Amino acid sequence: MRQPSPDELRAVLRLWNVTLGKERKDLDLTGSPERTEWRTAIESAEGRVYVLEQIAAAKRDHRRRISATLQTLRDRAVPCVEPYLATAYGSAIGEHEGTYWQLMPFIEGVALPRPGYIWDEWRGEALADWLVALRGASSPLPAVPPEVFSVVAYYEGLLDSYAKRLPKLYRELLPFRDHLRDSGFVAAHAELPAAFCHGDYHPMNVIWGEDALHSVLDWEFMGYKPEMYDVANMIGCAGMEYPEALLRGLVPAMLRRLRDSGIFAAASWQWFLDYLLALRFAWMREWVTRQEQDMINLELDFMFLLLDNRDIIRIKWELP
Repeated sequence: MRQPSPDELRAVLRLWNVTLGKERKDLDLTGSPERTEWRTAIESAEGRVYVLEQIAAAKRDHRRRISATLQTLRDRAVPCVEPYLATAYGSAIGEHEGTYWQLMPFIEGVALPRPGYIWDEWRGEALADWLVALRGASSPLPAVPPEVFSVVAYYEGLLDSYAKRLPKLYRELLPFRDHLRDSGFVAAHAELPAAFCHGDYHPMNVIWGEDALHSVLDWEFMGYKPEMYDVANMIGCAGMEYPEALLRGLVPAMLRRLRDSGIFAAASWQWFLDYLLALRFAWMREWVTRQEQDMINLELDFMFLLLDNRDIIRIKWELP
């Protein structure tokens, strides 16, 4: 993506009545840069720091829905939610010469110590507490489409595609589809309770403080999903980074806190481990898209680890 000139940045920022001071290339931005066309931190002439994002034209409607949802969650006092700023004309998205932009305040944080963070129980408890707060304030959300994401339909479609394009990987993934069918998960999946979910809840989409969460970012995949979606995604990411983390540290602490909260139904706990396994298909697609063979192999190893050690994991997590 072409770097906008200073004059272009000045013109874009005037949509928010912000005067450009300087670009802050010294600041690391948390979250996934591929969710935008281009982004940067900028400091205004008054010394305030913002994150400016250029977005694709095709994403304008979805970004408007995200902006409305974040504002609703902020109004309902969900912590660590930072809405995009409205332009001087009250729009969620600024337009300049056929390009589209969003602006939000820059949130200070500290670097996530990797992989050491996975042993911190307080992080698991903080991540769980945020999910509890989100659940308590997220129904109804008028800007969010009501359709519920089906992980079964997702991985079946993915496997159909791989059968033709990537037959070796297709064969390697068949044991997981067979298990999910034989365990009863496929039959039970459609009846799992659904709730609004962040959709990409993992450690690198959080701005961390020394002992607390400061902000949760990257809401591109928000929507209604089986209620355990976010915790399954978070735990899967931690386990991929260091499998022993499944048995101590952040992961068990997060699960204990969520179990004590009572926000999830018994059926969600019953099928949680299978749901986590099913959701790894989405991450497999990510590695295939990026053509990262090492990550494809690592994902396969992790999926087999979940499958082969499910009895040990179930006992440790106190699952039914």
